Amino acid sequence: MMPRKTAFDMFEATRRIPYQKIILSSFSDFQNAKKAMRYGVYNFLEKPLDKEELRDCLWQICLDLKMEAASLASEEGLSKQFPTIDLPVIDGNYLSAQVISYLHHHYNQTLSTERIAHHFGYSESYLYKKVKEELGITIKDYLNRYRMRRAIKLILEEPHLLVYQVSEAVGYSDYNYFGKVFRRYTGLTFTEFKENFTH
Repeated sequence: MMPRKTAFDMFEATRRIPYQKIILSSFSDFQNAKKAMRYGVYNFLEKPLDKEELRDCLWQICLDLKMEAASLASEEGLSKQFPTIDLPVIDGNYLSAQVISYLHHHYNQTLSTERIAHHFGYSESYLYKKVKEELGITIKDYLNRYRMRRAIKLILEEPHLLVYQVSEAVGYSDYNYFGKVFRRYTGLTFTEFKENFTH
């Protein structure tokens, strides 16, 4: 017989998965409510269950998720939801501004620091060092972040697209590698993201 687990045990085990949590309990004490808030519980419903109250709660969750998906499509929404794909401010750095403009126009192609350096007439080591000094992150990291932002917007706009289609659209010829990069930057697999943000 498997050991019984509480709702809080489940919340702890699924901490990395974003979802709306509702607790149904016969206990409404302050300590449980306080603990529930720590796990981001959406609502705390008491037994016996009031069906009207549950329906209202689920309806509000649906509305909130739709608003969240709409917000996520904006630049500010992306950075707030996934700070790991936030893009640094250029702040008057001429060389970095040129490189970033190039990345934004060619992100859906196969790119390397060597190719970018050749395009601008610099050595690979010089360009790598200069951009990292100015932006605080490497060219590859910036490109990955930008591609992830484009991928997320594409998934939200066209949720029927398969992983290989999104992968190719943002410059990854290997969709398995794209999946690894996507998870590293968002904390979610491609499938988990679609399940959480496109339904």
